[in-house]
Amino acid sequence: MANIEREFQFLAERILAEDLRWWTLKHAVITRFYALWELRARYSSSPVPAPRLRDVLPGALLSKDQKEILESKHYLYADDDGSFPSRQMTGLRIQFELDQRSAQLSNTQWRVCKAEAWAGEFLVPDRPTVLCIPLAPRIALVGNSDITIANADTLRFFNLIAAAGSDKFIFARDFSLCFPNRK
Repeated sequence: MANIEREFQFLAERILAEDLRWWTLKHAVITRFYALWELRARYSSSPVPAPRLRDVLPGALLSKDQKEILESKHYLYADDDGSFPSRQMTGLRIQFELDQRSAQLSNTQWRVCKAEAWAGEFLVPDRPTVLCIPLAPRIALVGNSDITIANADTLRFFNLIAAAGSDKFIFARDFSLCFPNRK
């Protein structure tokens, strides 16, 4: 999952620098990042329960540092009570579903959408609700849409849907610019 984030971050930095040489090659990177965002949001509110293994005697008691080292090397371990930590099971479920969700979204065509100067700014929800990934206050990636320039009505639409679909939080550089008055 870290590779998905690194590849997406590289692409996002290129887009913000207006270097689109990578654009045609990287739609799958955007799609996988979007799918990862969706899945993490879903499982953050309902993680996979920690399964307890039957008839397994606890092994050597592992320190917190030892557990972190094992996790960093992608090993699973059972806790002292014979259960796998919920975060490990959730991570496995996300990894499994990531391939499925990416395949479902594989035909998504992404475009860079820039807000008109006077139109306002994109806000960022904790969970995606439409195919929109804000990269900066006035720049987002939108999927399966021909919108490349967002006016105030378009921004209001994206932001209302994002705010309504969020679970715990939204953020923006300046909320007053996310729901601009009509000109």
